[in-house]
Amino acid sequence: MGDLPSDIPARIGTTLRARLLRIHSKKLEGAPLDTCLREVYDVFATALRDDGEELTNNVLCERIPAQAFHWAVVKQWLPYPPLQHSGRSPVYFLNDPRPRQPRFVPVPDHKLNVQFGEYRITDWCKADILKRLSSRIAFWQAEALEALEALERSSAQPPSIQASKGRAETTADQINRLRAECRWTIEDLAEKTGLGLRSVQRHIAGSTPYDRNITAYERAFSKQLKKQIVIHKMA
Repeated sequence: MGDLPSDIPARIGTTLRARLLRIHSKKLEGAPLDTCLREVYDVFATALRDDGEELTNNVLCERIPAQAFHWAVVKQWLPYPPLQHSGRSPVYFLNDPRPRQPRFVPVPDHKLNVQFGEYRITDWCKADILKRLSSRIAFWQAEALEALEALERSSAQPPSIQASKGRAETTADQINRLRAECRWTIEDLAEKTGLGLRSVQRHIAGSTPYDRNITAYERAFSKQLKKQIVIHKMA
C-alpha cells in the first residue's frame, strides 16, 4: 500500500504527491488537522476533475474522503486502527497494584465493519471524517452543479462553424469547427477520441485540454478528414 490510494491514475501521481507533501509539511509545522484534511480533499478533487473525472456525489462523498483518510493514515496524522475509549478510569490510587491502562486503545479487528477506500474502519470513524470534510464536500457539490449547468447550456447550442469576426479561434472553437466538419455529435467525438463525455463537453465549453487530449483530437479528426489536423492551444 503506497502513500497514494491505488485508485489514483499513475499519470497524475507525481504532481498530486508533490501538492500533498506541501500540505504535510504544514502539518509537521503545527497546522490543525482539520485544516490539513480539507486542503488534502481539495487537492484530490482538483486532480480528479482536471483528469476528466466526473465529480458525482459518490466521488465527492465516498471516494475522495477515503483518499484523504488514506493520506492522513499513511502520514500518521490519524491512528490506524482508530482508537476507542478503553473504559478504564483515569484515576489511580498511589497504592493501586494494577498496571496502568491507557484511556484509549485500538478498535479490535472484528469491530472494523465499514470499508472506506482501502481501509476497514467503524461507522463512527467514517462519520467523523465526513463531518470534518463536510464544508469541502458542499463546496465541490456546488462546483459540480455549476459545471453541469454550463455544459448543458453549451451542448444545447449548435457548434460554431468559425470564430467570430476579428477574434482568433480558441481551442474550443477549433474542436467545434472540426467536429462540425466531421458531422459528429459530442457523443461521437467522445467515442472517436476515447475521452470521457464530460471531458469533451468541458473542452467544448472552453476548458483548455491537456496536451495528450489535444493529440487525441488531432488523431481522430485527421483520420476522419483524411488530412493532417493541428489544433493550436489557445485560450
